[in-house]
Amino acid sequence: MPNQRNLKTIELINFDLNQINLAPIFDDVMEQTLKSCNVPYAFIQIINPQNTLPLVKAKIGFDGEVSYNYSIANRLTDNDNFFQVEDIKTEKAFEDKTSPLASNQIHFYASAPLISVKGDLLGHLIIMDTEAKLLDDTQISFLNLLAKNAAVQFELVKKNDQFDRILEIYALISETNPDIIFAKDREFKIIHANSAFINLYPKESRDKIIGYTTVEGYKKKDTAVFLEQDIIAFEKGMSEVIEKVAFPSGETKTLFTTKKRFKSANGEDYILGIGRDITENEKLISLLKKSNKDLDEFAYSASHDLKSPLNAIENLIDWIEEDTEGKLDEDSQEHFRLIKKRVGRMRRLVEDLLSYSKIERCGQEIDKLSLQAVVTDCLYLLNMPEEFTINTQDITVFLPKIPLEMILTNLLSNAIKHHTSKSGTIDVTCIEQPNSYQLSITDDGPGIDPKYHEKIFKRFNKLASKDEIEGSGLGLSMVQKAINFYDGTIRIESEEGKGCKFIIDWPKVNKASNS
Repeated sequence: MPNQRNLKTIELINFDLNQINLAPIFDDVMEQTLKSCNVPYAFIQIINPQNTLPLVKAKIGFDGEVSYNYSIANRLTDNDNFFQVEDIKTEKAFEDKTSPLASNQIHFYASAPLISVKGDLLGHLIIMDTEAKLLDDTQISFLNLLAKNAAVQFELVKKNDQFDRILEIYALISETNPDIIFAKDREFKIIHANSAFINLYPKESRDKIIGYTTVEGYKKKDTAVFLEQDIIAFEKGMSEVIEKVAFPSGETKTLFTTKKRFKSANGEDYILGIGRDITENEKLISLLKKSNKDLDEFAYSASHDLKSPLNAIENLIDWIEEDTEGKLDEDSQEHFRLIKKRVGRMRRLVEDLLSYSKIERCGQEIDKLSLQAVVTDCLYLLNMPEEFTINTQDITVFLPKIPLEMILTNLLSNAIKHHTSKSGTIDVTCIEQPNSYQLSITDDGPGIDPKYHEKIFKRFNKLASKDEIEGSGLGLSMVQKAINFYDGTIRIESEEGKGCKFIIDWPKVNKASNS
């Protein structure tokens, strides 16, 4: 039994046999087939994966079309070994089959398989004669050799067709891409450029792009600057840069340009460049930065200027209290206490707004700090109740001091302020990880229901009544803003009645860069 192979091979998929004239590439094979096998008829049929019927792609010795009953073809084309029949008219397997020729005079029939490099059956080289005969061993060997030759030539045609299709796809991608795409050789001459690149030049200059460096005529100093990133890409393999480029068309664009070295088939170095126009993005970023700066300055100025009238109001309240001492009833005195309390809240709000606006002015300067010493300093600022116990891990960290103090002060203050008992325990720990510090502030207070875990970080959000617990509602917002500024994260682990744990992941900064 002959070996069976996958007829609908991947080698043939997406290769349109109907549209390709293969006869010229098989001419030499066909001539040699007739001579070596001493037969009058020969043809090559190729398996068509889109159709159950094979296609005749070359013929010799026939006056017209090769028309034959495909039931014979089905019997033969699944054979991947040499096959010959001395006289098909005496073979019972073909008794009910018509001949490939209308004259119905064919007796001898032989076929050699066309096998791909991967071992797939591609088709057959078929010979016929009007006389009954058999090929000798030499003829059989030669026919198989010619079939291999035909298979190789057919595969070359397929590969070239696939290559042409790939080139068409790449050309389409390149031409429809809004990014500028180009390739340069070792002499910095442009060997390829897409339309987005070429259209940046005036029409009269476009024929001076391919084959040129486009800096011909520049001064040597200017040329060196222009080609700096090309040199880096050739030397290091890649370069990335955001650059402003003035094009001959008169346009100045901000480009994010990536250049990557690659080798051609013959081993020569080239660079592929892709430039993305980020001009509008840069404008928007610039406007956003200015807007943020203006907002920060406004918040700083407004909160600073509000201090003076608040001081004046507090002074007035004190004077009135002195003037009316012993003259006001209990209700009026309570009203004064509420006024003072709310003025105090207003002062804290102004001070917190001022702190909030200054977070991004803290800078990135890194200090060598003792976590224990930093926590001690924070507790002095808080006027720490004696009933509370603070346990701090003795560890050295390299972090910016002012933001760290601000964050710890807020979290410690919250732990004390929201505690439902007059005494409690707070643990401050730090785990040094390869790329970050993980700080944890854990208390044994009332805890926070998970449904409020996101809400507490929003500005001016407080879970308790303003008159129950003093505060502006900005503390945790400031903490989160500061952590985000340093590309860190903060999260909470807590359940109602089971205490609260804030976990901060603070990325490390290279100490050498800050020394």
